[in-house]
Amino acid sequence: MNPRDRRHIAPASRTAASRPAPARRVHLALTVLLLALMATTSLPAPAAAQATSEWRKSSERLLSQARRHYLSENYWEAARDLIILLDFNPGFEKSDEVVFSLAECLYQIGLPQGAERLYKNLVTQYLRSPLQPNALLGLERIEYDRKEWNRCIEYHQIIIRSASPQAVTDASNYFSGLAYYQLRDFPNSKQSLVRVSIKSPWYPFAQYNLALAQMRMKQVPDAVMTLRAICDLPVESEQIRTLIDDTRMTLGYLFYELERYQQAHDQFQLVSPTHLHRDEALLAAGWCQVQMGRLSTAIKPLTTLLIHYPGSASNEEGLFLLGRCFMKLQRYDHAIRVYDHLISMFPSKEEMPVISREVQMTLLDEGIEVEKLQTDLLIMESELIDALPLQVTWPEMPDELREQRQQLLDLRQGLLRRIQEERDRVNQLADGMEELRRMTRRKQSRMDWRAYAEFGKSRALFMQSMQ
Repeated sequence: MNPRDRRHIAPASRTAASRPAPARRVHLALTVLLLALMATTSLPAPAAAQATSEWRKSSERLLSQARRHYLSENYWEAARDLIILLDFNPGFEKSDEVVFSLAECLYQIGLPQGAERLYKNLVTQYLRSPLQPNALLGLERIEYDRKEWNRCIEYHQIIIRSASPQAVTDASNYFSGLAYYQLRDFPNSKQSLVRVSIKSPWYPFAQYNLALAQMRMKQVPDAVMTLRAICDLPVESEQIRTLIDDTRMTLGYLFYELERYQQAHDQFQLVSPTHLHRDEALLAAGWCQVQMGRLSTAIKPLTTLLIHYPGSASNEEGLFLLGRCFMKLQRYDHAIRVYDHLISMFPSKEEMPVISREVQMTLLDEGIEVEKLQTDLLIMESELIDALPLQVTWPEMPDELREQRQQLLDLRQGLLRRIQEERDRVNQLADGMEELRRMTRRKQSRMDWRAYAEFGKSRALFMQSMQ
């Protein structure tokens, strides 16, 4: 059994956007619209001053509401509020924050192209904004997601050379460390990751990836020490819990390769029942027990795997290992039942080509549908980006254009909603196709396992007849 490569973990993950906003936000939007119309009408000086004051207050309220939605991970609602604010008051004194917050929302929703344009707009148009380093960090993060490792590192170097806040520098060091790791430049990866300060929310995740770099550099004792320190962290969130579980998995595989089976088993046993790879931990725990010669004890984690994770990709290997345990314990009836179950799981060599062709045809049809959806999605994203108002000053607007302006606002909001719906459809189809590919590859790579199971059953029947 070889250790699995663990993927990096980031302290923030995308969350599905929420439903349209309640009536309270519609009231605020109408207030902003009314104030915008008042701004284009001739008013006496005191009335104009009062209208301007109300306009500013409404803008502040809308921005505060958008902040609350963002912190609650309601990114769609936050983006809608920010588009309203950007459209009707582009001369708002906090417009740099509006542009940056909207970019963050679009990134979380899954629209990196729109987020990139807004980040670049902030960098080029708001030269004195304190949010410039944050926008550069956003661009660095987008380049990392695109697997443009060198471009990611270039943005990191710009951030380091500028007077950026510590929080931005920490995040930039984290992403550059990951980029260097992908380029297999492990010394520079280590150098970037160790610079993430201990007070940063990125620190635990930087330490995990630091341990991976140390293992690549064959600094195993240092890697073990780093991983153990992560396991001692207080569990303050689900993300930290997941990180600790992944760390225990990595430590377990590392100890297994070092033939320290008891220590490996202890780490696998400590993985939370809710962890995404709990099934792999149970299988690995069973292997540890087998390697230590504790065949009876190995049965418990293996049966737990089969009962609680019936659809797991680890089940087939778990069944073979369980059958092996029953054979050595001379429990041949149990071994025969296990091998019968394995035989039923694998198609014969005659059936496999037919199944493979059917899967390929299904994937081809679904692939055409996904490509069409992705094309439509790119067109809608481009339309949304072109429709985003990025003027720095409030434009003079004739009365006859007000209705068209409102129609444009409705168009933007409709586009945003349609993009979110299409994005969900594309992701759902893509996930289903990837799962089908994974299952097909697994079946094709394990075509001979049916023969092994048939041999195991024959051997169990023979041994049973000899008793």
